[in-house]
Amino acid sequence: MPYFPPHVGGVEKVGQEIWKYWTKEKLGSVTHIIFDVWQIQQSDYNDSGCRVVLLPSFDLVSNFPFPKFWRPSFWKVLKNIPIDENTRVITHTRFFLSSFIWGLFAQIHRLEWTHIEHGSGYVKLSSDLKSKLAYGYDRIVWKYIFKKATRVVAISQACKNFVEQEFAIKDVQVWNRGVDFPEIQSQNSLKEKFPWKTIIWYIGRLYKWKNLDALCQAYRESDLDNSQLVIVGWWEELKRLSAEYASENIYFTGEKTFLDSFWLQAEFDIHMHPSSQWWGLATTLLQAMQLGSYIVVTPFEWANEVIQDKINGVLLVDDSSQELMRGLKYAVSQYKTENRFAEYNAVYIKQNFSWKKNILVLSDIIK
Repeated sequence: MPYFPPHVGGVEKVGQEIWKYWTKEKLGSVTHIIFDVWQIQQSDYNDSGCRVVLLPSFDLVSNFPFPKFWRPSFWKVLKNIPIDENTRVITHTRFFLSSFIWGLFAQIHRLEWTHIEHGSGYVKLSSDLKSKLAYGYDRIVWKYIFKKATRVVAISQACKNFVEQEFAIKDVQVWNRGVDFPEIQSQNSLKEKFPWKTIIWYIGRLYKWKNLDALCQAYRESDLDNSQLVIVGWWEELKRLSAEYASENIYFTGEKTFLDSFWLQAEFDIHMHPSSQWWGLATTLLQAMQLGSYIVVTPFEWANEVIQDKINGVLLVDDSSQELMRGLKYAVSQYKTENRFAEYNAVYIKQNFSWKKNILVLSDIIK
């Protein structure tokens, strides 16, 4: 993958958990080769039983790492990768150069190559120019990644549909990941900061496709008394959003660690998933289901595959501010009485997102 923790991101978290359970179940050794944009001084290190090897790199643009291939250390890493008849290459999501480079590596060395795709739409960034450049990149690089990979695995049905329809790739297999839940340490920071208020929240990276403008507009127009919208996270939209909605009774926490975010999440009453189409299933949505939050979702980012309207959450028709406003008003009026949502979701997560079970399924796919 392009990054690895401490980088904050859903793809990186999924990767870290895959290899933790892979090694825990004794399915094989793992060497994880990543772009090092932090200039860590170690040549490699171990994380969750996984050897992590660092390639010198820099962010060409925000969240798009580019390897420093002119450095001797870059080629030294490539030459020292151990290869035998059991070696497999696995890449994640088509958008980053890591998939292209390691796919090429697999082709040169005639290795089995499994590509795990997380995206369910084209990239939407902060400007039309960036989005168009990303679209052009997709339409060029996908031809190599999707056509040459030994197999393509999607992490959701929405992702499978996108790959098959847009890129004419058949026989894409859907694989359910797992999810880890750390132990909760109560901080009560939000409950103390906003006493007697219903806490409505969003948690995640602040990108355009996350549709936070529509959420903020919906909250502003809903005129909900005794409520507080809290947005946890950071990225390229944070500065603009926090300035634009500074007077709208919306609280932006800024960047938080994964654990701090999870502990804050445990205090929230209503989970809002306002996303437009692009990425895969949000870890934060699964966490909200596990924590018993009252959930309101747009149908995108696989949300409509895990949430059934009025069964275990509120499933909106689309990602418009009008629909988000409808969902907000309904949730505030109902969340204290519809406790069945939390009971259903706890069972659903246990049955469908167990790492112990799903890591064995991934092993069967790869081997």
